[in-house]
Amino acid sequence: MPAGTSFARFATFDADVAAGTDVDMFVYKGGTTTLVGSSTGGTAQEQVDLVGPAAGTYDIYVDMFALGSGATEQVITENDWLLGSAAANNLTIAPATQPVTNGKSASVRTTWSALPAGARYLARLTYSGNATPYANTTLTLNL
Repeated sequence: MPAGTSFARFATFDADVAAGTDVDMFVYKGGTTTLVGSSTGGTAQEQVDLVGPAAGTYDIYVDMFALGSGATEQVITENDWLLGSAAANNLTIAPATQPVTNGKSASVRTTWSALPAGARYLARLTYSGNATPYANTTLTLNL
């Protein structure tokens, strides 16, 4: 994990495996038994998010809990995203600023650009007032 990573996501997807497949995911601090996150749902759709993770190595284990019906083996793809604090300049938000009221909804429009097809993308919007972050929204896009 590079220094300065603000958000990390590790995930598997139902769409990548045979129907009925169930996996579990465990993320440990590298070379230790310190579990930093896990996802053990009843499908292959698993996700572990780390906010502000410490720099260093991490070990990610994906455990095959159950094969899909009729399957004798299954390749599992672990997907990961590491976000820094700088904008990648491929997501535009409008309006960029707006007044809001606590407890009320506010709308923004997001537009992705210059992204090659056939991949999954992740972005994290941070909302702040007076330069102090107070909320986040994580966006995913599958092309």
